[in-house]
Amino acid sequence: MDQAVIEKNAPAASNGHMTPQPASAAPARLLVVDDNAAVLDAYRKVLTPARLSSEALDVLEAALFDAPLAASQSHPNFQVDYLQDGEQAARQALAGRNEERPYAVAFVDMRMPGGWDGMQTIEALWQADPRIQVVICTAYSDHSWEDITNRLGWSDRLLILRKPFEKVEVLQMASALSRKWMLHRELQLELDVLECSVAQRTFDLTEALAEREAYATQLQFQATHDTLTGLANRNLLRDRLSQAIAYASRYGHPIWVAFLDLDRFKVINDTLGHRAGDTLLNTIADRLKLVLREADAIARIGGDEFVLVLRGPEHSTLSAATLQRIMTIVAEPIILEARPYSISCSVGVAVYPSDGTTPETLIEHADIAMYRAKESGRGNFQFFTQEMNLRLLERANLEQALRAAIARDEFVVHYQPQVDLRSGRIIGMEALIRWNHPQMGMVSPARFISVAEESGLIGQIGLWVLRTACAQCRKWQRHGMAPLRVAVNLSARQMADKHLVESIAAVLEETELPPSLLEIEITESSVMSDVDHSIAVLRAFKDLGVQLAIDDFGTGYSSLSYLKRFPIDVLKIDQSFVHDVESDPDSAAIVVSIISLAHSLRLQVIAEGVETAAQLAYLQRNDCDYIQGFHFCRPLAALDFEALLFAEKSLAIDTGEDAPARETLLIVDDEAPILEMLKLVLEQDGYQILVAQTATEAFDLLASNQVHVVICDQRMPGMDGIAFLSKIKNLYPAAVRVMLSAHDESKMIIGAINQGAIFSYFVKPCDSATLRHGVRNAFRHHRDHHAVTHREVH
Repeated sequence: MDQAVIEKNAPAASNGHMTPQPASAAPARLLVVDDNAAVLDAYRKVLTPARLSSEALDVLEAALFDAPLAASQSHPNFQVDYLQDGEQAARQALAGRNEERPYAVAFVDMRMPGGWDGMQTIEALWQADPRIQVVICTAYSDHSWEDITNRLGWSDRLLILRKPFEKVEVLQMASALSRKWMLHRELQLELDVLECSVAQRTFDLTEALAEREAYATQLQFQATHDTLTGLANRNLLRDRLSQAIAYASRYGHPIWVAFLDLDRFKVINDTLGHRAGDTLLNTIADRLKLVLREADAIARIGGDEFVLVLRGPEHSTLSAATLQRIMTIVAEPIILEARPYSISCSVGVAVYPSDGTTPETLIEHADIAMYRAKESGRGNFQFFTQEMNLRLLERANLEQALRAAIARDEFVVHYQPQVDLRSGRIIGMEALIRWNHPQMGMVSPARFISVAEESGLIGQIGLWVLRTACAQCRKWQRHGMAPLRVAVNLSARQMADKHLVESIAAVLEETELPPSLLEIEITESSVMSDVDHSIAVLRAFKDLGVQLAIDDFGTGYSSLSYLKRFPIDVLKIDQSFVHDVESDPDSAAIVVSIISLAHSLRLQVIAEGVETAAQLAYLQRNDCDYIQGFHFCRPLAALDFEALLFAEKSLAIDTGEDAPARETLLIVDDEAPILEMLKLVLEQDGYQILVAQTATEAFDLLASNQVHVVICDQRMPGMDGIAFLSKIKNLYPAAVRVMLSAHDESKMIIGAINQGAIFSYFVKPCDSATLRHGVRNAFRHHRDHHAVTHREVH
């Protein structure tokens, strides 16, 4: 029969998955292969449930397998496919396996002429599904057991059913082998689940171990690195520096340990917030990594503190240019909250082995040198010296004493008067703190203010000064004195205080001082670190009604674009410009420019540090509004200042209105006889004559008097005539300048005349008539030039 006969006596599973379940719930699949249709019909009768009672089958099963008699069960339920061709049977077995509906048992006839015999069929079946159990149906004369096992091998999946066989044997084998197959299948499924569980647990353990290793690596990194910047921390720095020292000791290489601290970082951190501060620190860290070499090391060991280990080549020295390059790249603008900011740094350097041979010593000494750099004005570098160690010890003692001074109320306030140059009267005073130390006596603020700022004590001290000065000013008012304005300085640290405005308002309310009598002085640098924040604070001050002054103007940024945005009332000229204003053209030009700038912005000007009459006269001549300094009065204690007010001391102001309009001549020569002779000759023409033997004396006279013509000798000690007259050209351009010189100096003097420094010159010896004629021409030139200038102005 060519066509296969396939029959089913039970429905197939709804899906292709063979899930472990009882045999009664999922019928086993059987495959019967025999080329004889009559034999296939015989199998159908055997495997049909109605053919034999379950009790008989149980008895046969117990006899066959030597097993106890089980409880009565229903007839086994099979799904049977009947095929007449071995090749088709192999294909059917493969399809069942692929569909996950495999066959449990195959009954295979050994003799199947015209196609595959039983041996070929069994081999093909096992190739298609190695787990299928096979029952060979064969006669005794077909093949011996030895022949079968030699070809097919020993297997517990192979049984022989000798023909002729009993029907019960077929049913019993089908039932027992199906149940065995199902049990084996369920066991395999459980083993698969167990293997999956083991595999999952192995995976979980592997993951846990990897996670643990990653966590350990992270802990190790955190223990040796800074969490913000990723740079080495203090622990790793010590290790790397130890290695560098060991290498340097062996091969003679130099090492520099550079301690770098950002200047005024706290101001940015406090005003812009910690996020901006973190951004700044990360940017600086990245820049430092770029500028350093691979052999160098870098660490962050504090808030804004970095340590660099710079290693030099053998038997050579490191260059200071490296430090300058580091400082330059740090100072480049950084964008924070959409605005550019620049921050400088101070660097201290310790050198191995001269400054220390251990990491701790080198870092400590570099730190000391860094503090010295800050004391020197910030934005520079210093190398460690033993003197610095002593200074640091003194500073530590000073800080400790400073803290005790607050508790013991050792501070006092002195007051320096500010004088109006138009009236000569005192119009206000600046409050200046002093420290009355029980052992050291009166300590200048120049010695302890920087310590107070670095230690964070400046806020507490500054508020005490403000309260004391306001209370004293109000007390003098109650005593009937004219209202005086008191000026109080604020530091950069105080400007960064978020509660500063509220604190000042509270002091004004507590002391009952009118806000208009308080002047707050701030430095350029303190307001330029964050301009927008400073403007907001200054406007809040103005809302309180207080006056505002920019102190030490000219020493910092002096940015006009920002100056016009600040709601200030007063500019204070720094005393460094006032010190030699009457003799230094550069200082004089700065002073005159500041006065002109302030007046154009409708601001008042106070010059600090006025110590001489010449300085006073120069400032008065150039329309400075107010002065303060030793020339009028030193800072005084409250009681002494009060006595000064009661005495109504004032500054004698020479307005020049009562003086006759005399033409004034200044003669400068270091030889007294020549001076006397020149004075006698020129007095005949009615000039007011001033004489000086040095340039310093001459500058004082020029500052205090309206001089029209200057005659000087070329050869003078300290400063020759050309240099002297060149300075006068810049300081007093209206004064006509005349030179007396020898013949061999004429070429040099002609060059000065061509440059405009000298109006004319006379060669010594010079007769009286020629000299008098030349001086008259100089005065005539002055009158003509003055007349032209007067017409242009009007």
